[in-house]
Amino acid sequence: MRYYRLRQVDIDGQYSYSPVRAVSFAGATDAAVASLSSYPSPFTSTDQAALVLQAPTAGTAQVQLMDLAGRTIANRTVTTVAGISEIAVPSARELAVGTYLVKVTFASGETKTLRIQKH
Repeated sequence: MRYYRLRQVDIDGQYSYSPVRAVSFAGATDAAVASLSSYPSPFTSTDQAALVLQAPTAGTAQVQLMDLAGRTIANRTVTTVAGISEIAVPSARELAVGTYLVKVTFASGETKTLRIQKH
């Protein structure tokens, strides 16, 4: 339990206090959110393209690489840690020049989609 009150200061320097309020954070959960990024961007056939996954919990994540028509090019399951995991872009060296989508579904059920580009 935490107790708070506000002190209001007027332009003329006068001040007053609000009533004390009690706030309980019991049962509150972390608002951790999954995120997804890649580097280098854009990448070439000689680059080791990587995905950076930030997961709120450890577990597995489903990584799906698609073309812009929505066709799946590669699909794999990876193990993530609570925090930051780095994985190679599936089939990156074999991809033709163009734009692709990476869709990651985290163990928490949250899904993130990222556009990547190969030059």
